[in-house]
Amino acid sequence: MLAGCSSSKTPERRNWESTVKDTLEGQKDRFQICGKHLPRPDPGAGLTINMTFRLNPVGALETMWLDESGKWDQRFYDCVFNVVDQMNFPSIDDSTALEIQQSLIFRTRS
Repeated sequence: MLAGCSSSKTPERRNWESTVKDTLEGQKDRFQICGKHLPRPDPGAGLTINMTFRLNPVGALETMWLDESGKWDQRFYDCVFNVVDQMNFPSIDDSTALEIQQSLIFRTRS
């Protein structure tokens, strides 16, 4: 489910990114629930929405945005925002906010 975090050369950053990835993966079911607010894709087709969010050095959510705005409405955004906002992300010894990119993939179940 994780599309990727920007690559880093420091072991601390790689460990942090791995922990963030695990945190996101652990909430996969909650993200899927948000999919009820999306239009139904054609059978066999999926819908991918890319999410980017920024965490401050203590691991708190600063901001979040989604691409493909024609494919989702405010209810979907609010649902995804609430999932991310309620997560406990690790802190990192860094002086700047860190951006995470995540692809959310929704498919119609047969």
